Amino acid sequence: MIIPTIFLLSTVFPSLVTSAFDYDKVTNLPGLTFPLNFDHYSGYLRASDDKYFHYWLTESSRNAAQDPLVLWLNGGPGCSSLGGLIEELGPFHVRDYGKTVYYNEYTWNKFANVIFLESPAGVGFSYSTSSNLTVNDEETALYNHMALVDFLEKFPEYQGRDFWIAGESYAGVYIPTLAVRILNDKSNFPNFKGVAIGNGELDMPNNFNTMLPLYYYHALIRDE
Repeated sequence: MIIPTIFLLSTVFPSLVTSAFDYDKVTNLPGLTFPLNFDHYSGYLRASDDKYFHYWLTESSRNAAQDPLVLWLNGGPGCSSLGGLIEELGPFHVRDYGKTVYYNEYTWNKFANVIFLESPAGVGFSYSTSSNLTVNDEETALYNHMALVDFLEKFPEYQGRDFWIAGESYAGVYIPTLAVRILNDKSNFPNFKGVAIGNGELDMPNNFNTMLPLYYYHALIRDE
């Protein structure tokens, strides 16, 4: 599989990464078929005393020092945001059953610095040092917020940058709950600009209960 291959080779072997401030910087990506004009980083963010979230940052190829910062969350719940990286909006897409990595012409990092965060613990490479992986939506929002605070400690150059949160599916729950936490304390993200939710799962009961009227009035089902 390409995800474990990329992650392990780019973060474990010391010959592929630098140290100290740039410890998470990826300097070699197996299967890459195009030259890079941006930096990218892969590592862990501390979300609590026992939870660590895996992230992958793809910096902007236009102007990393000035372009906005975007957090991307896939939904599920339980879907890895690396799906967004290698199948949707990231610069790296895969082919040949994961053997090669090619450039996505529609990548968002043409205009923004994008963080792909795997959340909560137990999703993708994110993990907990305790046996408790059960969380609710409010706890997930808390841990996501703490992971972002840790991100700013790793990358202080992003403090004060225009900041957006985007995602899809169950991120329709992840994003608003996280946004409320940021709005209640904007000290870390004073330039929080807004959210973008695609195909959001905002309310499970209402989403389910509106299916029948939708199908009926679009002539997809009969009266009986």
